[in-house]
Amino acid sequence: MTKEITRRKTRGFTLIELLVVVTIILILAAIVMPSYRTVQENSKTMKCASNLRQIGAAMILFSQDHSDCFPESGGEITWTTGTTGPYSWMQQIAPYIGNAPDPATQAQGASVFTCPSSSYALSFDKYYSYFNGAHAAYVAAGGFAPVRRDLISMPAEQILSGDITDWPEAQMDADKDDYTQNPIDVKSPFHNGVVNLLYADGHVAEAKWLTSGSSQGYYDPTTMSNHYQGTPGLQY
Repeated sequence: MTKEITRRKTRGFTLIELLVVVTIILILAAIVMPSYRTVQENSKTMKCASNLRQIGAAMILFSQDHSDCFPESGGEITWTTGTTGPYSWMQQIAPYIGNAPDPATQAQGASVFTCPSSSYALSFDKYYSYFNGAHAAYVAAGGFAPVRRDLISMPAEQILSGDITDWPEAQMDADKDDYTQNPIDVKSPFHNGVVNLLYADGHVAEAKWLTSGSSQGYYDPTTMSNHYQGTPGLQY
């Protein structure tokens, strides 16, 4: 009798009990994992915003040394190690960010010019994650031109830079801009669907995906001319 009781006390779980336990674990994992990913992505979004604040500070310092002009873009320009330009807008402000080296020479996601989310989420570019918001100056000048800080009428609404969610040019283009198209007209696969934008007054804010009629995106680059008092045809 004693042996029988002992055997019953040491008996393991039945198959049904094990299945119930595994099912509960899977349900809990399904609940917890999305929350964990959201928290993880929020952390990357904050790091991205910090990158843009540093870029904004560097742009302002650059303008103080260049007749109130922000860095000028010139199409597709790779990061050069030579002594002559033309230099990409990122390379122009690099000395104002502790002489930041070419992002492509660093660990993935380590550079101030590299969004920690897009560098892993996108295949078209793992290094140069932000655009130069110079559309208004391009329109005013009728060609490549830098945005002049003193001609911005609404700094809190004038976009200087921000996340890129799609880009048709070469992967190693360190001079991405918004001259001919909206570089964030594809919904972001990272940052939980939002993008970070840098404004001329130095603040960074998240922008949500918007749909208006047949158009959609995070912002319309042509509206930037509404906050810019440049003169058409004038080269700066």
